[in-house]
Amino acid sequence: MLGFEDLSRVLAVGRELEAALSGVDEPDAELLKRTAAAIVAQVDGGSCRSPGSLACWLLDSQHDSAHEPVIGALSLGAVRRVFALCRPDRAGTAPSSAPSSLFLPAPLLQQVLSYEALSRARTTLKDFCAFYLPLHGLSVTAFFRFLPILVFVEAAIYQLDEDNEQLASDSLHASRSGLGADPSGGLSRPPSARVSTALHSVLRTQGLLSQRVLARLREGERYWELERKLSAAMAAGMAVSETEVREASSLKSFDYRVLNEVLLLLIARARADRAERRGPPVASPAPVGAAPVGAADAAGETAEGTNRKRLAVSERTLVAGGDPEGQIGDCSRAPAALPDHFGALGQFLRVDEQLTDICDDLRDYETDVLRNSFNVLRGLAHVHGDEATCHLARLIGELECEHRTLLSKLPKGCADCYRDCRRRAMKKEGTERWIFPAVVFFSSATEATFRDADAAKSSPSSSETDDSSEWSDVEIGMGDM
Repeated sequence: MLGFEDLSRVLAVGRELEAALSGVDEPDAELLKRTAAAIVAQVDGGSCRSPGSLACWLLDSQHDSAHEPVIGALSLGAVRRVFALCRPDRAGTAPSSAPSSLFLPAPLLQQVLSYEALSRARTTLKDFCAFYLPLHGLSVTAFFRFLPILVFVEAAIYQLDEDNEQLASDSLHASRSGLGADPSGGLSRPPSARVSTALHSVLRTQGLLSQRVLARLREGERYWELERKLSAAMAAGMAVSETEVREASSLKSFDYRVLNEVLLLLIARARADRAERRGPPVASPAPVGAAPVGAADAAGETAEGTNRKRLAVSERTLVAGGDPEGQIGDCSRAPAALPDHFGALGQFLRVDEQLTDICDDLRDYETDVLRNSFNVLRGLAHVHGDEATCHLARLIGELECEHRTLLSKLPKGCADCYRDCRRRAMKKEGTERWIFPAVVFFSSATEATFRDADAAKSSPSSSETDDSSEWSDVEIGMGDM
């Protein structure tokens, strides 16, 4: 009878075997389980003490009809990942507290997410599938192949966002109670370190914590820092920096960028594994509308590496700017380089994401005021007073001009793919126009009055027919700016 830890390792190896065979064979679940259990037993028994000895055993076992359909299709990269997943905790006790260990399954077993975080992640993941997957030549159903890691990453980010918003809410309560808001926005109390550690650990154990992914996660940390600082300042009636308001607006969609970087690494791993199984690749055109992805980007980043040594080598070469063909450790791969237009696609998506965020901020303006959350219109109102809407309209116009320019630089197939996705998204009535709130609050005092009115309306004694706190919207067409 397998213990819990042994069963966890067998299941992890089985999932890796299934992923390695994706698109090649369809082995049944029992065959995968038997093969995974046999591999774990060999490593535990001391017969296979390294990826090399495991590879030799697999070659010898290839003639065994019980395992041949699985073992015969494994790449060297897959063998290394399988070996790493087989390694038990040598101490026989609780895993080390160091979250960077790649040999322990513990990070994959932590319970750190709320149901609310999972629920909020749904909308982002839906939009991500609708827009980003087609741009990389994937169908929406391809999401299910990468579902566990993408859902975990987005839900973890939303969990951190919930913690951050709670800190912003605390600063509002402190201000209203007369205790005074922390001018730093509670910068000494960042969102839950436990969730952040778990997110980094899971990405690291899956070989997905590249320098680009780390950079996007740091952008998220910077956004939350700005949100706490600006929200505290606005609640306390302190001065707000327009530069920081604009910076926060540009960073707000960092979660889409994290998901995109992770997806690129997953695609790269799948393509590299297929190429390794099939031998030298034959040049073929990229899918229409796709941003082709290799196993390494221009900086030499790859998703290869599920043990500490290979990841350390990868990070050192990335920092040095070397390894242009994605050679990590003793695993040499020379995939096609990313096309020149990939950088243009990334720049275009950043502008597109910021425009989408501004649209959401206009729709959620009153809610964000009530919750003391960051909102670009709210921030500009504290900077420019009653001219805030004009300043925001000007910013939208600048971004739309940049959006059109960057879109024109994309290859026709990629641009057409984006237009098709956008056309489907814009079918909803009213999405073709910018809708500004009719009432904008220009100070912490007017915001406080609005919160009090909302609280009175929500109280059991308030009249349900009171219209004093209902706000209409003003529509501004694209051509009015």
